[in-house]
Amino acid sequence: MNSISPKFRRFLEWLASTPRVGALHLQGTTVSYLRLDGTTEAFSVKMEPGCLVGGHIMDRGKVLAAFTELRAQLDGGQGKKGEGRVVVVMPSEPVYTQGVRIPNVGEERLEESASLNLQMVSPMGRDAAYMSYELLEGGSEHYELLGAFVDRRVVDELRAVLEEAGFSPIIFEFSSLALARLMTRVLGPREFASLGFYLSSDGLEFFIVKKGKLHFSYFHSWASIQGGAREISRELFDEVVTREVQKVVNFSLGKFKERPREVVLMAPGLEEEVKGLLTARFELAVTQLEVGGGFTPPWYVVLGAALRAKSDLARDDGLNLAPLPSRELFFEEQALGFVKLWRNIAIGVLGLFLLFFAGSAYFLHRTEANVGTQLSEFTARFNESELTKLTRQAEEFNALVHSATAVAESRAPWHLMLRTLEEVMKDHDVVLDRIEIGGIGKGATLVARALSNDKLLSFKNTLAETPGFTGVNLIVAQIATLEDNTVGFTVTFTPVFEK
Repeated sequence: MNSISPKFRRFLEWLASTPRVGALHLQGTTVSYLRLDGTTEAFSVKMEPGCLVGGHIMDRGKVLAAFTELRAQLDGGQGKKGEGRVVVVMPSEPVYTQGVRIPNVGEERLEESASLNLQMVSPMGRDAAYMSYELLEGGSEHYELLGAFVDRRVVDELRAVLEEAGFSPIIFEFSSLALARLMTRVLGPREFASLGFYLSSDGLEFFIVKKGKLHFSYFHSWASIQGGAREISRELFDEVVTREVQKVVNFSLGKFKERPREVVLMAPGLEEEVKGLLTARFELAVTQLEVGGGFTPPWYVVLGAALRAKSDLARDDGLNLAPLPSRELFFEEQALGFVKLWRNIAIGVLGLFLLFFAGSAYFLHRTEANVGTQLSEFTARFNESELTKLTRQAEEFNALVHSATAVAESRAPWHLMLRTLEEVMKDHDVVLDRIEIGGIGKGATLVARALSNDKLLSFKNTLAETPGFTGVNLIVAQIATLEDNTVGFTVTFTPVFEK
């Protein structure tokens, strides 16, 4: 696909009804948006302090206004409907993470086993939290998971305001998860443990990345560091950094039996100070993460989320704190977009045919009237033999006109057949992949997917009983179970329309 021009690639994506997804990051008093799909679109909007505290919305009106302003900036202020799908990076403070080890009971029961274990270790009640996990390692005896938990109210509040502003949240994640993805993209999936240090307007974030996966995450807000003091002194800052880094080092020693080999630093404005402190206190190698492309550290989180938004979300099984899995939400968005697109195409094509036949009928009617007028004039000017000759020619012309009109009227109502086929497929939960039609009285081939064999057989039998479809034949050799557990099949039939 790299050899295909960006414009042609976007045309193919539009034709396939592939939803375009961006990334949205909520941080302190800033809301940032970034989308990577051939061309980079980046916007940010400021909010007043105190509107969003600890992940909770304190002033809904002002937060909604900020989201609405950001939504209006998309696509040059046009705010196209359907372009607001986003991967949301929520504030890190309300998110709790924990490593979880579960026994290997087989991949088919991994989801069930992980869900039960997450409920057991959740710091909140089962009905009070959204929880998710990401698979870190799998062995013959056990799986290593990273579990994440968040208060339902935080996600529900954010989702409601985002949807009211015109966005469609598909994934909810947190800063260290997006940063770990960005680190892996820039530095590669390193075999050893790396300590990520991110300084933002919200606070300090420490996390461990190994083999391209996030294993540990800890957030320390500025409010918790400041306490009752009026400001944070340099001594207090150094003390907090030293204490929290030591906790992460201890985690690495206990988890991996080794210290982190390096610190990946993202601390805009304080790089040299933090680098000197970590080098002196812990003798750790410090690397400043440099992404390039004009991106500065304040954009690193939303950039990491945009990388996920650019991937194939239809197969995404990563950590997601949304109420529903991203695959289900993305498939729903894609299905709705597909139906709307091809509905509009069908209406447009039928409209063109209507205009064509109406114009043809008008033209033929005017031509017949003109010929009649000319014939009357010729009758007065020429003798009877010439009139007889002209009359015969007029009759031949009229016969041709009636033949053309009959051909136009005999056009097969394809839209009725397609509408009937769509209704039968919808009633049996069948998804169309491809249809090839030779013409009226000729064979047609339908390639589609059903949820089960029972749905497939029911669809085939119903189609065979539907008027306008004859010779319905299910090709047994081409029935196959696909990767998403749907049943792919091929049916041939002959469309017949009653005159």
